[in-house]
Amino acid sequence: MIEKLQTNAGGLEPSLRITPPNASANWTTVFIGENGGRKSLVLRLIADSALGRTSYSSNRGGRISIVPVSEGPSRVIAVSGTPLDRFPRSGTTDLKTRKRSAYKQQFVYLGQRAANGMSGVAQSERSLVGSLIANRRLLHEREKLLTDVFGRLGLLPRVLVRLKRAENWSLPHSRAKLLRELKNGIMKILEGLHADGSLSSDDKILERGIETVSSSSGMSRLVRALTSVDESAIRLSISTTRTSVYGASLTVSDCELLLRIGMLEVGSTTFRKSPKNSKQVPETAGGAWLSSGQWSWLGNFAGLCCELRDGSLILIDEPENSLHPDWQLEFVPSLDAILSHFQGCQVVVATHSPLIASGVSPEKGNVRVLRKTTNRRDAVVRSQEVVSTFGWSATDVYEQAFGVRNTRAKNFTKVADQALEVIRNGQKISTDKADALCQKLTEKASQLPPFDALRDVLVQISRDISRLRIKAPK
Repeated sequence: MIEKLQTNAGGLEPSLRITPPNASANWTTVFIGENGGRKSLVLRLIADSALGRTSYSSNRGGRISIVPVSEGPSRVIAVSGTPLDRFPRSGTTDLKTRKRSAYKQQFVYLGQRAANGMSGVAQSERSLVGSLIANRRLLHEREKLLTDVFGRLGLLPRVLVRLKRAENWSLPHSRAKLLRELKNGIMKILEGLHADGSLSSDDKILERGIETVSSSSGMSRLVRALTSVDESAIRLSISTTRTSVYGASLTVSDCELLLRIGMLEVGSTTFRKSPKNSKQVPETAGGAWLSSGQWSWLGNFAGLCCELRDGSLILIDEPENSLHPDWQLEFVPSLDAILSHFQGCQVVVATHSPLIASGVSPEKGNVRVLRKTTNRRDAVVRSQEVVSTFGWSATDVYEQAFGVRNTRAKNFTKVADQALEVIRNGQKISTDKADALCQKLTEKASQLPPFDALRDVLVQISRDISRLRIKAPK
């Protein structure tokens, strides 16, 4: 379990606390703080250090390390709700950019941003399909987890994928050229697998699959299959029970390899809606029709179900983006439900959502605020423990943890503030001004819910203003 981040980068305190010394397995830390409070930077520095780096290049080589040093994770998974995160621009699960040789451990990025920084539905589709294909051997044993994630959207855990030839490999192309590019692509993948001197169990499975097609006859078979079918005919069906290819004489391993090389791309996705009864034929829903919030939920949580391993470090940046408040409330419980099937995992979240912060049980995690403090030389961002906010209302979390003293619209309370200023000063006001102020207070009170305590407060303020009227001379 990573307890501290040690660094001289980014204006952070030298030893930034993440978890308490007695943190249990599967621990979740939620960082909150104002905009510009370095939350995303902290996630990036934790990621780089956990992946074996000792300096942060974007800060002129600022040193970074984690404490304890021996507690490096088996895998680092970055989950992002914003395309403007600071995570490395690699590790996306669209297969083509899956491996990064600069890192000693595997790095996986789940989010809406592609390796080139762009974002959109297409990247979400590629990311989800990539995770499902690469981890297809695990889908059956993780069926319940995936069923729950897809079920939140009213979908069955099955995806129909239309594959297409990549634009730069659309016909006509000579078979000789396709063979050369296929061979070069295979060599690059193998070089990436062996770049850090070790192979994970997942990498070994991929390597064995590549070996079956790396012969001249195997590559010729792939090229024949790729050039002999209509571009729109290749269909890949992925479910928790079976993964199959239709419309082409290709295997699932063939499709995975061609996706990694970049000769095939994800064209579109189609989902099946959960039927209301056993007799109803499931309706379909195209991936393009899912909202950004639905894609965020599906891509991130389904991706976690596929990518998680024991001992993983999960870094999550602004997961609340595009999520309805109900879904924000469900975020931490859903994450806990997935983590309960694994051991030794650590989660670090950066958020502005009180609904997410209030979901962290003190037995399973903690909430910390990144706050700027000023010493004699400059401002330093420090990590400070926050009292457990588990089960608190959003208003209480805003006030006690985020430091937001008033959660009402400022324009709404402006009239009350003006009236209170008059009362505090004890100044007399004209009857016309008093009547106008009282009328505004009454209107504001009528706009509030029936049981809002502020209604009575506004009525009382109105009465106090009435007493300050300047009496007209007789």
